Amino acid sequence: MEKQLNGAQRGHQKDMKRIEKKGARQICLSKRCNGLFKKASELSTLCGAEVAIIVYSPAGKPYTFGCPAVDPIINKFLSDNSDQPDHFSSANNSQNLHQGAIISHLNQQYADTLSRLDTETLQQLMMLQGLKQAAKESPKVYLG
Repeated sequence: MEKQLNGAQRGHQKDMKRIEKKGARQICLSKRCNGLFKKASELSTLCGAEVAIIVYSPAGKPYTFGCPAVDPIINKFLSDNSDQPDHFSSANNSQNLHQGAIISHLNQQYADTLSRLDTETLQQLMMLQGLKQAAKESPKVYLG
């Protein structure tokens, strides 16, 4: 049997195509961002790299992650000043790594909380729409 070169040999793979339902698309974005941020946190913790990620949702809402923080990394990137001292190369390397891990953990908790909030908000909207639809379809009873 000939091996396929399209990636199907790596187990069950989902087809990469746009998710049609807006709500499902938003939930998928939240979950994928959390996974991406977790990997970035691991990269930063294991390798001491400074990592910043910005993802914009289709609605224009930014999802950000940074270790140690987004703003200093973005400023460093924009200034293109590579001779600035590294946060992780100081004498307090161990302390900085520990603080980075704590910040990373807190950022992950924040991203998880935002994801849960988005999911709950979406579920609430869907339930309200269902109630409105049921109210429209139910027969009117007049007492009087």
